[in-house]
Amino acid sequence: MSTTRLIKSFDNMSLLDGAKQTAKRLSLFRSESEATRKRSTFKSCPLVWDTGASFGLTPFRGDFIDYIECSIPVNDIARTNMVVGIGTTLHKFLVDGNELFLPCLSYHLPTADVRLFSPQTYHTIYGGHSVVTGDMA
Repeated sequence: MSTTRLIKSFDNMSLLDGAKQTAKRLSLFRSESEATRKRSTFKSCPLVWDTGASFGLTPFRGDFIDYIECSIPVNDIARTNMVVGIGTTLHKFLVDGNELFLPCLSYHLPTADVRLFSPQTYHTIYGGHSVVTGDMA
């Protein structure tokens, strides 16, 4: 399903609520002080497999294979941030030595410190299930 058709199936309130919930979850991952944190680069930014996230999240426009600009203000603990886009991100995983690419409906939040992958969103759209054991998914 194209991102445009998928987004049209959501109403504006569900997108706003999803963006707010995702930004709140992001604040849980901000454990370092603002003064000592080093900004992640495109290659060094971690991907967190967030089983409670309603949508994925990334600070990088380059993660998207399709994209729609938007403007959704979201509050975290310290400040108001702005989601500037939504679309499909593509994430590469290694499974038994083989590359596997998983799409995810994600928000573009340039101020994010990590990428979030939402297995909940993936399974809602594509079906299937995930098993998380320790540090493996």
